[in-house]
Amino acid sequence: MKPLSLLVVLTLSLTAFGQQASRERGRFSIQGGAPSVLTVDNSCKYVLAAFDSGMVVVFPMDQKTVALHCFSSNKKAVTGAAFAPDGKTFIMSSADGTVKYWDVLAARKHHMEMEKSSDSKPTNPTPVKTINAHLGGSVTSMSLSPDGKTLLTTGSDNTLKVWEVEEGKLVNTVKDVHGVGGIKAVLFAPDGKHFATAGGDKSAKLWELQEAGPKMLFKLDGHEGAVNAISFSPDGKHLATGSGVVKKSGSIRIWDTETGKVEYKLEGPEDNVTAVLFSLKGDLLASGGYDLKIRVWNLADKTQKYADDHAEPLRGLMNSPDGKYMGTISKTAIRWWAGLGK
Repeated sequence: MKPLSLLVVLTLSLTAFGQQASRERGRFSIQGGAPSVLTVDNSCKYVLAAFDSGMVVVFPMDQKTVALHCFSSNKKAVTGAAFAPDGKTFIMSSADGTVKYWDVLAARKHHMEMEKSSDSKPTNPTPVKTINAHLGGSVTSMSLSPDGKTLLTTGSDNTLKVWEVEEGKLVNTVKDVHGVGGIKAVLFAPDGKHFATAGGDKSAKLWELQEAGPKMLFKLDGHEGAVNAISFSPDGKHLATGSGVVKKSGSIRIWDTETGKVEYKLEGPEDNVTAVLFSLKGDLLASGGYDLKIRVWNLADKTQKYADDHAEPLRGLMNSPDGKYMGTISKTAIRWWAGLGK
């Protein structure tokens, strides 16, 4: 099967919606596997989109109309991805238990060759390095440190692993990180020394990387359901957690990372919250989930600033590094919105 026949993408301009006041700036309508990961490199030159099918594509961020000529990177779903700080490579984790390093230019060459002709059959890129990170299970999430030197992975076996990126060397393993429901997400803090995990056991945890291994600093309890999503403020002083109970209620809490205490809750989501995201200035927070709303909160007065309708439950939120765009992913679409605060 040709990648093009699996995934077809079309961006729509603002005027195409007939909604001049809309914050939506573009939409990629997906036919095929659902998108699982969306990220942008630090220079805002390239976008990476990966899918439950194990497919991936890297394309220019300023390209207005694009067909997603993907290549197969994994046998199972891609569960995490990040560009290296220098933008030359990207790292992806998968439900097949692996972590793979890829060359950006090789991925771009494949896409450009396919763009020339739908009959083209370029060589499928091969990974620069493959790590069998969680044998016998899946890698459920990953996070690359801001300096690109350390990688965190979590597995379906409820373990957390710390990797030295350059050599792909395992540094530490932590077992039984969360209880029932396992680990939903892992995320480095901006300082690269601390990180957070989110769990199906209705808790989040704050950790510090130490030479002897990660040390848990605080367990953040009090959610009614699994903690699905986490986001650090740009200064690292606050952590947002998203949770809820399906078809019942959503929950967002803001925590002080120095004390491990909850500072306040944000009320409003009507269903399970699956994504939270601080703005680059830290004054706003976006959230989304099963209630088909993207809500943006003013953290100064703890009120909802605005909300945008979304046709499907959100699978993820992301900021472009320049703050111009916010990206969302759902089962059949990737959408660009005006950046938080824009």
